[in-house]
Amino acid sequence: MNILKKQGFTLVEIIMSIALFSIISVVILNLFITSANINEKASTKGLATVFASNAIENFDNLKYSNNKITTYYDENWQEINSKSSATYYREVIIASDLDYPNLKHIHVSVYNIDNSEIVSLQSAKFNTEVTYD
Repeated sequence: MNILKKQGFTLVEIIMSIALFSIISVVILNLFITSANINEKASTKGLATVFASNAIENFDNLKYSNNKITTYYDENWQEINSKSSATYYREVIIASDLDYPNLKHIHVSVYNIDNSEIVSLQSAKFNTEVTYD
């Protein structure tokens, strides 16, 4: 009768399996973190695009004179009055065309408060207001 039977795993085998599991876990967790960061950036860019598009759609409500309108937003995209507590801001620039006075250009940009541009949209529209003398 053989008293010394090999049962279980050796210490080296256990350490190697823990090391392999740790390496795989770090790679997978890194993928989750990267995915979350990309998702957050895409969400921010999507919301910024909506806010820029809304400005272009509301172009008729804006004055047709050459001007620049800046609107500030907090981290939840709620409009606020103070630049100091803003997370994002939107600039709407309206300019007349030099060759066609009735043609108005609108340029809308949304930025992080650190001045990095998130999205920029442009459009143009003819001023259809008719004045009679």
